[in-house]
Amino acid sequence: MENKHDIWVQMGRSAGDLEGVFEFDGETGYFYLHKISGEPDRKIISAIHIISGAPDFNEDDITIRWSADERMVGLFVRSELWAAAKPEQNMVAIARHRRSQLFPRKLSQYSNVDVRNNCH
Repeated sequence: MENKHDIWVQMGRSAGDLEGVFEFDGETGYFYLHKISGEPDRKIISAIHIISGAPDFNEDDITIRWSADERMVGLFVRSELWAAAKPEQNMVAIARHRRSQLFPRKLSQYSNVDVRNNCH
């Protein structure tokens, strides 16, 4: 049975091969990079732990965006970058608590497409 506090937000790359996903199962939240093409099920390429316990945000606060060149995908909470992934390098980094030069921190540097899928 799905917990009423579950959150699932995903955003695929335009090539249809990868997607960034934030999942909160009611207890723990992760940001995943999934391979979606050529696989019968989603294959997790990389993952990073984002939160344990009750979040101070809800699904409407979350945006996943790909950079304009689609070489990076970012997890934003209230327009603030919390984590990002570089698929070609199998790299995921958390950005919320440290300033990383690896990933653009401004929401405007990511594409404006925002797709949400509430199916789990």
